[in-house]
Amino acid sequence: MFCTECGTKAADTAKFCANCGTKLLNKETLTENNTEVISATNTDDGENSDPIEIGSFFKSDPNYFGDLSNDVVTKAAENGNIYAQMDMIRRCGRDNDEIGARIWEIVVLPERINIAKQGDFKERISLARNYKFGTQGTEKNENESDYWFKTAFNDCMKAAEQGDAIAQCNLGECFKDGYGINIDKEKAIYWLKKAAEQGNSDAMSNLRGIYGNMLSRIYDKHKADYWDKIYDTRCAEEKKEEFHKIKEAAEQGDACKQYELARRYLCNEGVEENIEAAELWFGLAFSGFKKAAEQGDARAQTRLGECYWYARGVQEDKQTALMWYKKAAEQGNNEAMWHISEWYNFVENDYERRQWLNKAAKQGSTDASWELGYLNAPKVSLESLQESLKSMDFDVMLNKEFSKVVESPLNKVGNIAKNALNDVDIVEVMSNPKVAMAKYGFNIVKEIFAENNQKKGLL
Repeated sequence: MFCTECGTKAADTAKFCANCGTKLLNKETLTENNTEVISATNTDDGENSDPIEIGSFFKSDPNYFGDLSNDVVTKAAENGNIYAQMDMIRRCGRDNDEIGARIWEIVVLPERINIAKQGDFKERISLARNYKFGTQGTEKNENESDYWFKTAFNDCMKAAEQGDAIAQCNLGECFKDGYGINIDKEKAIYWLKKAAEQGNSDAMSNLRGIYGNMLSRIYDKHKADYWDKIYDTRCAEEKKEEFHKIKEAAEQGDACKQYELARRYLCNEGVEENIEAAELWFGLAFSGFKKAAEQGDARAQTRLGECYWYARGVQEDKQTALMWYKKAAEQGNNEAMWHISEWYNFVENDYERRQWLNKAAKQGSTDASWELGYLNAPKVSLESLQESLKSMDFDVMLNKEFSKVVESPLNKVGNIAKNALNDVDIVEVMSNPKVAMAKYGFNIVKEIFAENNQKKGLL
């Protein structure tokens, strides 16, 4: 067992970390809460090996997989981690892997339905939309769509009438957008105002949007400006509330919160700018990151590299920053890889910069993907762009794009070795991909989905 805060190894019977005092969570507790981050396999002596690979120091934020390598996230997703599965949808979508995204959407659908049944308004609305159009792992089903829209509306109405501000805001959105009821802007405004009077910032934002819509018959610039000011004031108050919560966690020794607290002091976010306080908290965060980084935690190594790079809590030392970035990159941390590309940009080595951007992008870094897209985009002057626009036939362009969607590139999915498919129960895979994922792995399931869709003539 390992401490979720400092990464220190503890006895299986221990209740608190001997190093930092944090309450320890055993495997059963983590699994029950569906927050266990699947990482290392068992060692020969039966004890769990150090979960350094996925960042034990950051296990208090188990739903964040953005900086982990594709292999690590795929493994966690295959083992049932819902957060990793959601991240796989994002990664497949970014890579235009429609089959992969579809599979993971199907896998997470039962969990989404479970969340909706527990009363989550936004998930209910999302499911209603999905069933209406047959998206996000669902099949088109008007009855299911109507059910979730009406369930969301009816439950909101009950809670709103009892004075619940969140329910009042949600009910206002139902009337505004026609969720489970006919659109009625007047009733929408009525319920949104009730929620706004209780300090609900989402309701304030909705009101400024309603009054600020120039195409609406109830457009009113003065009221839009009024709610805009109210909303900005409330957001500033929420920033202060967030600041105090972060400060409480920072005072308990959470290095991540210490780092965030320092940043807010530095950026005048929820608190007046205070350079001395920022330096103090950066220093404390640096100590926490250094301790975890020396124990091998990849995310802490990345944060420690940032401290050295930007002189946060320590004197600037870009060479030392690069050393820690490389240690994290060796463990597959794509954010560290992206930072290494920054180093090569700093020393004006474009070749190595692109090499590391490619590595980071292949391991799931969104920042690296965007940066590569910018670097590889053809450089066009404003004058030539204007001339090109004059000669474009947009009807022809739209037809070409539509053809791409219809033809779909799914048949380009690479074939894996056929002998790997010989022992696979295809019926099992298609009927229950979630179970098949843990049994056969993502690549096998993806290949079977691709072949099955081709046989049905869906590609």
